[in-house]
Amino acid sequence: MKRYIDCVEQPIAYSDVDSFDRCDALFPAYQNSPRYQAATEERNRGSIAWGAALVARSYLLMFKTTKDERFLRKFIGHAEQILLSRDSLMGLKDYKGYSGPVWSSGRPYTTNSNVIQEVDGPGILEVRSKNASYLKILQGESSFSLEFFDESNRSFGVIENVNLDQTSERYITKVLSEQNWKQPLAAAKVSQDFSRENFIGTRAIELKENFYTAAVETGQICASLLEFCQLVRMDANLSQYESYAQRYTEISVEALNYHSKDICTDESGIYIKIENDAPYDFESTDAPLNHTLSIARCFILLYSITNEAKYRDLSEGMIKHFVHSLSVAKSDIGDSYTWPYFSVAGVNHNGYDVTERVSDWRTSRIGYPRMEDISHAIIAIEACVDAAKAGIIFRESDLKMFANTFMNNILDDTDSGTLVSNYVDGSGGFNKYVNAIGRWGILSPWHAGLWDRCHRIMNDAQPELDHATVLYGMATLMHYRNI
Repeated sequence: MKRYIDCVEQPIAYSDVDSFDRCDALFPAYQNSPRYQAATEERNRGSIAWGAALVARSYLLMFKTTKDERFLRKFIGHAEQILLSRDSLMGLKDYKGYSGPVWSSGRPYTTNSNVIQEVDGPGILEVRSKNASYLKILQGESSFSLEFFDESNRSFGVIENVNLDQTSERYITKVLSEQNWKQPLAAAKVSQDFSRENFIGTRAIELKENFYTAAVETGQICASLLEFCQLVRMDANLSQYESYAQRYTEISVEALNYHSKDICTDESGIYIKIENDAPYDFESTDAPLNHTLSIARCFILLYSITNEAKYRDLSEGMIKHFVHSLSVAKSDIGDSYTWPYFSVAGVNHNGYDVTERVSDWRTSRIGYPRMEDISHAIIAIEACVDAAKAGIIFRESDLKMFANTFMNNILDDTDSGTLVSNYVDGSGGFNKYVNAIGRWGILSPWHAGLWDRCHRIMNDAQPELDHATVLYGMATLMHYRNI
């Protein structure tokens, strides 16, 4: 597949500075690409964490590679725009009505919801669904049905013959819980103060958008700021940027402190929990491992910047929590690591039943033990590389095993092949996340053939320039080319 650069049809070179500049100019902030439309509308769609922050990090890698300070100036301009987008400055409120020093997101990450009321009466049922914009209620004699519709008015889920009787097998909260991870990803909460058993008539209900600040997104944004701060601290020739570094450190600490309420400890270590009753699909339970590792990396960076032991302790506890979920895949060509999407110590991986109900929204849930996908896995890899550099739990031998994860599990078994598994254990199908392959180049120092494979895959696949991970992958390949 080919791309147009400077109106000339030619393949993109994924380890070429000139190509980076031209791609960067084509998608200046990855806010105008097909994936991220108008920035004024998309700031609450994850585009700052998964778009703008990655572009900013790309500039830092390009500076490290070229020593050209124009990339630092580009970073600062980008970082200032990111900081101006904080909820507290924009006057934007989350689902609790709070406007914090953070960056909340709505669709497609949060669950939309609304309260369904009796006519001239109290609210009796609140319904949530991650992907639905509205639902239709069809009233029967002793039960009702719900049909869910997305933003395009497409029906994508029907729940039939449910009721409001807690003792019934068709009690709506129980039935939606049994849907587990299936569409329409809905949940319900019933008030016990309603005066009638059934709804009044058939009608349509709009599901309103909610906003929530996920730790993983705060971590991705703050990591971009803290990488700059660490760079300035380590290079005496960059003293003219110290005022920026000091301010970015303070702002990052403030944003990370917002998540102190989400930090939990158990026998496995320290982990991030999604707030109770939050409008998020994992409400009241342990967050995916990549959420915890996103925050862990920020604490590792803060430890290197401030030398404060509390940041080392926090990051060490979070890395320990991750290690608890690691498995070793034995191989004659080198052992590798695999890990699941959720911690093996958590309820999302294992499930829970009605006797140990942990959420007001669900009576139970089956476990979801699937492996981590290779896109979110990059968050883990980056945290582990930084942990090893800081002497926190991981060592060089561990990084070699993570490199083997890519070479042995993710890639096909031919030297020239370009099939890329979707999950870190080699399962889940192929090539869904090929646009993130360049970022795996961070493990190049620990496997002689890894950089070449990443580079060839990106050049052969020519992934669409619709996500900042592609630009960051280019910067990663350029930086590690000769390392």
